[in-house]
Amino acid sequence: MSTVLEAGVAPDERAARKGIAIMLAGIVLFAFMNAVVKELAAVFPVNQIVFFRGLIGLLPLGVLMAMNRVRPTLTIRHAASHVSHAIFMTATLLLSYTAFGLLPLAEVTAIFFLLPVLVALMSAAFLREKISLRLWMAVTGGFLGVLLIARPTGISGGIGVLFGMAGAFAGAISMFQQRTLMRNNDTLEIVFWFMVMSSLMTLPTLAFAWVQPTLEQWVLLLVMGIISSVGQYMIVLPLRYAPASRLAPLHYTNLLGGLIIGYLWFHEVPDAMMLAGCAVVIGATALVLTAKAPAPAPAVIDAVEPLEPEPPQP
Repeated sequence: MSTVLEAGVAPDERAARKGIAIMLAGIVLFAFMNAVVKELAAVFPVNQIVFFRGLIGLLPLGVLMAMNRVRPTLTIRHAASHVSHAIFMTATLLLSYTAFGLLPLAEVTAIFFLLPVLVALMSAAFLREKISLRLWMAVTGGFLGVLLIARPTGISGGIGVLFGMAGAFAGAISMFQQRTLMRNNDTLEIVFWFMVMSSLMTLPTLAFAWVQPTLEQWVLLLVMGIISSVGQYMIVLPLRYAPASRLAPLHYTNLLGGLIIGYLWFHEVPDAMMLAGCAVVIGATALVLTAKAPAPAPAVIDAVEPLEPEPPQP
């Protein structure tokens, strides 16, 4: 039966569905990792968490690269793009991990749902992707659901909100940089250079902020590093199969993980308004899963620097 159904699906749509499935699996991993980070952020400075995230994550990433016969290369021509991507991704981690230490898990997750809204808007402005009305409805509906969950009057007073919003903005920029880098780099290469550069950037800061982990905490750091590597790969890879504007609203499903894990792990009980918002978010995600892929962009330009598009490499 599945073969008959797939036979009637356009190749581009099959690729988009593959990208969506990979993205959802990666989001599940990151939902669990966020809880681990929140646990660690109560003890460790965020720079130390980000450092071990990158360093330990290189171990499973090396296995993935060997399996796929990928050798990391770094040309002078593209080095600046990798450095810029690493800076914004590292900033995203530092800002978001700080927010996790200041706010409940579900509220930080809700704040980061601003990222799909920013990405969708940037897709139209910078990538020139033609976004369908259905996808705009999904993004708008998801954002309204987030407002119900977060209720700005309840979270607007803390500095944690500022860290979370700044992290979402940096994350949106890094997602566009990933799209640009993938024109000339393998997915595993992008993740590899981000983790290497992120570790090098945070290494000098350990001299100013360091807490000695216990055996149990070393295990948590190890788990976090492994999940970060595999999950990061599964978040970047879908961009090869579907446009950023279609994948971005899928991040709303991370809310379910935040609610469930927040309740089971940190005893954070959602109220009726939060559950109503969750229902709206699920509806928005359903629109993405059943929508047709948008028309391809006539040209792709750099989301950070106004450069002309480079020809694709063979």
